[in-house]
Order: sequence, then C-alpha cells, then structure tokens
Amino acid sequence: MSKKQNKSYVKATEILEDSTEPIVTSEMETLNINGSDYELEKLPQSAIDVVNSLKFLAQEIARIDAELAVYQTARNAYTSQLKEEIDKMESNLAD
Repeated sequence: MSKKQNKSYVKATEILEDSTEPIVTSEMETLNINGSDYELEKLPQSAIDVVNSLKFLAQEIARIDAELAVYQTARNAYTSQLKEEIDKMESNLAD
C-alpha cells in the first residue's frame, strides 16, 4: 500500500507527536514501522494496546512539557523580580 492511496497512513514516529486523537480510528488504518506497513485491523489486540499506550504517553509528555513551560516562565519572572530588588537595594546603598 502506498501513501498515495486513499487510506490513512501513520509512521510509528508520528505516534509520539502531540495529539488528542485516538491512535486507532476507522480513518487511520495503516501503521508504518521501520518501513513496513501494517493494517491496524489485522494486528492483534495486544499490539493495538501497545500503540494506544504509546499514544497516551505522547499526550502525557506533551501535557508535562506545557506544564514545565509555565513553571519556567514563572521562574524567569521571579528571577527578574529578584534582580530588580537587588538593583534597588544596591542603588539605595549607593545614595
């Protein structure tokens, strides 16, 4: 099966991208791993479960990355505020 056909095509590396879509849908029928295509409906349930676990982990990693960005932004703001406080203190000592 080629990518040009009307079936949906997924590379295993794309499983790890951020998405809220379930990995196994009627629109997503083919999984590509190491250059080999596999029709999801022909995979054993245990393999589909692993694909879904990978998808869940990718979503959790994306969520944690977003949360980390919030904390890093807050840290930067507090660092700036501390620098301003130290600059004020030094300015007052110089007067």
